[in-house]
Amino acid sequence: MASADRPTNLSALAFGDSVGAPLPDQLLDVASFGGDLTIGLSSGSFAPLLMGGGGILRFQPEAGEELRRIQLRYGVGFRGVLANALEAEVMVERSRYYLDPPELAAPATALPHEPGAGALRRNLADRLGLGLQPGEGDFAGASDLDRAVEGRVERPSSGLGLALEPFGGRQTFDSSMGIDDQDIAGLRAGLDFGPFVGLHGFHWRGVNDDYDAWEGITGYGGEAQFNLGGGAAFSPYLLAGGGKMEFAPDFRTRTQRVPADRTALILGGGVDLGLGSTVRLSAAARSYLTSGPDDGGVTVDLEDIRSPGDLVHNWHMSVGLNIGVGGRRAAIRSRRRSRPSRPFRVLAERHLYRQGRARRNRRYLRRHLHRRPP
Repeated sequence: MASADRPTNLSALAFGDSVGAPLPDQLLDVASFGGDLTIGLSSGSFAPLLMGGGGILRFQPEAGEELRRIQLRYGVGFRGVLANALEAEVMVERSRYYLDPPELAAPATALPHEPGAGALRRNLADRLGLGLQPGEGDFAGASDLDRAVEGRVERPSSGLGLALEPFGGRQTFDSSMGIDDQDIAGLRAGLDFGPFVGLHGFHWRGVNDDYDAWEGITGYGGEAQFNLGGGAAFSPYLLAGGGKMEFAPDFRTRTQRVPADRTALILGGGVDLGLGSTVRLSAAARSYLTSGPDDGGVTVDLEDIRSPGDLVHNWHMSVGLNIGVGGRRAAIRSRRRSRPSRPFRVLAERHLYRQGRARRNRRYLRRHLHRRPP
């Protein structure tokens, strides 16, 4: 989404006695880019929607430096079917970000003190969209993912299984944090909703080099796992979630300070290697996105970060043994037993096609050969 040549209207703002003259106005280009997740709460021709997402809000003044701010979005709406291939979507969304209006002044030097400086800004927006689906779906050739999603909607509790994963690895920290990399050990546990989606919680602690004593760092949280291979022997997956890292009072940085606890946005991916019907070897890399180092003893929480440059990447590398009971593993075994091999499927499909064509030919002959001449 972008909007060009919008006036700032800063001259109408009152900043008290700190400003001798109104701030000059200028033209401004505004652009927003990122990603949203929309969830339909029902099926059918009319469905309510929930939306959440985030991204970058970019301000480009006519004179001055470009500003980038982290933006969070959430909203509600509905989707309706207008025709066979046409849908309409109406959404009311709320966005939040941090911005000081004097930063948009021309030039942005010697910024005056604003009573609301650093305050959270909130915008309300209405959105209307049309969706067009050219052609028709081939439901006979639906993929395994299509069938899994359809089955999950129709039978929410079917294919539900338990997943346990003891793991070990290493938690690394951005160099600006002043924290040494830490060996870790922990456990992930949760539910698999069929072969493609799982929701897991995790808990880990730091260990010493000999793996015989705990260190003063703990991590916990939850994440969603999206399997791209659907339970194949070699199956990559994507991860998204959130968590927290806590530091004990006896834990020290390189400068002998106790680091503040950090809330983290977790993004990553990995791969599963099948070792049997219920056991898989899992290797993954996760980026723990947190606020940067403490500034003068003050810690900025993740939700209060203003710009993308305030984020740091702390990499979490792990290897674990994933043990599944029911759900994804049972569905995989059932699918493997019930599905014939590809050569047999191809021959069977050709045979059925020829049978159908023969029946159509017989009906045609009966209609045309047995008619009486005029």
